[in-house]
Amino acid sequence: MNGNTAPPSIPFTDPIFDFCFHPTRHVVVSGLITGYIYCHQYGTEANTLLWSTQISKKSTRGVEFNQDGSLLMTISRDKSIQTLDVDTGRLLMKIPKAHKYPINKIHALDLNRIATGDDEGIIKLWDLRTPKMAQQYISHDDFIADMTFAEGKSTLLAAGGDGVLSIHDTRKLDKKVATCTLDDELLALTTIKDYDQVVAGSQSGALYYWQWNEWATIKDKWLGHPSSVDTLCKLDEDTLCTGGNDGLLRLVSVSPDYQFEGVLGDHGEDFPVERVRLSSQNGAGDAAALLGSCGHDMNLRFWDIGDLYDSDSDDDGDKDSQESGNNTNDKKRQHDITTATTGHTKRFDCSDVNLDGLLDKNHKWAKAVTESDPNYFKDMALGQTPKILWIGCSDSRVPANQVLQLGPGEVFVHRNIANVVTHTDMSCLSVLQYSIEVLKVEHVIVCGHYNCGGVAAAYSRKQVGLIDNWLRNIKDVYRLNASSVNKEEDEQQRMRRLVDYNAIHSAQNVCYSTIVQDAWKRGQKLTVHAWVHDIADGMARKLNFKASCASDMEFIYVSNNE
Repeated sequence: MNGNTAPPSIPFTDPIFDFCFHPTRHVVVSGLITGYIYCHQYGTEANTLLWSTQISKKSTRGVEFNQDGSLLMTISRDKSIQTLDVDTGRLLMKIPKAHKYPINKIHALDLNRIATGDDEGIIKLWDLRTPKMAQQYISHDDFIADMTFAEGKSTLLAAGGDGVLSIHDTRKLDKKVATCTLDDELLALTTIKDYDQVVAGSQSGALYYWQWNEWATIKDKWLGHPSSVDTLCKLDEDTLCTGGNDGLLRLVSVSPDYQFEGVLGDHGEDFPVERVRLSSQNGAGDAAALLGSCGHDMNLRFWDIGDLYDSDSDDDGDKDSQESGNNTNDKKRQHDITTATTGHTKRFDCSDVNLDGLLDKNHKWAKAVTESDPNYFKDMALGQTPKILWIGCSDSRVPANQVLQLGPGEVFVHRNIANVVTHTDMSCLSVLQYSIEVLKVEHVIVCGHYNCGGVAAAYSRKQVGLIDNWLRNIKDVYRLNASSVNKEEDEQQRMRRLVDYNAIHSAQNVCYSTIVQDAWKRGQKLTVHAWVHDIADGMARKLNFKASCASDMEFIYVSNNE
């Protein structure tokens, strides 16, 4: 494949669990939740279906070519392992009940050996020539999320939902090492620096990495992602691509320090990325420049990343001009990355006037979740026990659960224009009373955000309309803190300070309410926090206000009926 055009996406009617590129041909195989496997030949103009087959009535959880692409190996939720003919999809071999528990991951070690890991943390090595289990490792207490093989070291590494990285020398039956258990789920795994470092992505969004043979301690932990890192792909020895539940494919450089370089692709914020892989070949002898990803949007997508592999300068330039060329190309690369994906950031189809598309996506999402966890919605329907009440702005760019990285049922939410809390707003007070007296939340977070349209409108002193009555509350905050706000050098900074003071003022009003005062009198555990969220970098930060009892407040607001 030549040029800068990626193949069109391959749409499916059901969720994709896994896919893999053929090592030498323009062929990609996808495994679906329905048990079907599809084999396509991909091209810049169109993709062609070569064959499809259903190997099980339960989901296909993994697909993998062996080292030379002569065999396709698959795993199923029915605990079986299969090998298929690459050209026809014909079943060549099946190992039923290969594990006691559903198999979650498969990884090819070489031409004939594979490793499989199941939902209970058991890893098995298989020689497909026999086909019999060659070795079994029990190093985990939870599901095997990912595996990788350091071929030069003959070492298999596995990441588990129990927060354990296990290391197995496949040449020695009893040679295994496990790292200390982290208070985090490890979900994705790869090696970099010619196997000198191992990187794991996690549920918290952190990247953990270890130096080879120094497994007892983490070399470093990088808190760069706003959501989970569900899949990792090494682009070269210094560059990674990560995918997570916010639908973004991020480019991460690891030298000299870990940092984001840009966004390579976008499945949509409501469509988590399940898998990202790099094509082994991009044509006869060409370097790989095609990235593939699948997610809950039920599309196998392709991303042309050829610009990342372009040489930085001509060989005949002197050192200074080479360095200048490097800087230029670095800037060009970042520009190309960010602009190439701009068109993918909108998820709502404006022509869907009856909203049937939204309902269709909802139904497919519910089906995928139920397949993954049959009791998920049943358990959710039994009740809610959130420990946090979030009072925030109605701005669509500040969704509480995503900012906090908490799931359904974990955050009770109230939102209005500019996160204003007043003693006359019955809607807000009703939410406050229900969350504190019935749900027994332990934390109330009042969170403002920079670039807030409500605060900007109040600060502008222009008449807007009915909303001016609401914005009067923010104008009062400005009046009370004018000397401090006006110390800022420019208008943008003054509005940021007003956002801070507005969040603090609303948090104080929460504390002044009889609802919170009564809760503290009862000895109820309750802390009120003021935060601010910066849309420009996605980070939430604490402001200079927190109260856990009446003594933290000014005496005039503390009721005393004794």
